[in-house]
Amino acid sequence: MRRSSRQGQQPLFLFAGNLTFLCTAATTSSLREAQGLTTFRYGYDGDFGNISPANSSGAYHASELPLIFGTAGLFHGPSTAYEDAVSINLQDLWLDFARDPQQGLQGAGFEAGGAVLLGDSDMLLKAITAQDLDGSCPL
Repeated sequence: MRRSSRQGQQPLFLFAGNLTFLCTAATTSSLREAQGLTTFRYGYDGDFGNISPANSSGAYHASELPLIFGTAGLFHGPSTAYEDAVSINLQDLWLDFARDPQQGLQGAGFEAGGAVLLGDSDMLLKAITAQDLDGSCPL
């Protein structure tokens, strides 16, 4: 979850999700980078009707897992062509990272200290800054 203005999400839900997941990831990433450790971060903004709960709650913690495992079409109807493309992209990124945790993602749009956004509108992968990702962190 990345944005603070998601339609259909309760403000308390957004605050709790950001505090629990987003801010924790921001803090641990900063600590890792301070120690010179390689860190790759991504935001996922996919909102696909066949895997999202009712009322289009938007992306939420672990909502990308059906796409990573290629099982999104097994939920509430088939995946869209764009959803399939996002799924393949996520699988490729996870495999690249597993093959080479230090350098595997650098050719895929990840830059040192930055992040990428996946599943947002029609772009498969969009380079963003850490501030773009962490901007809705309430602390």
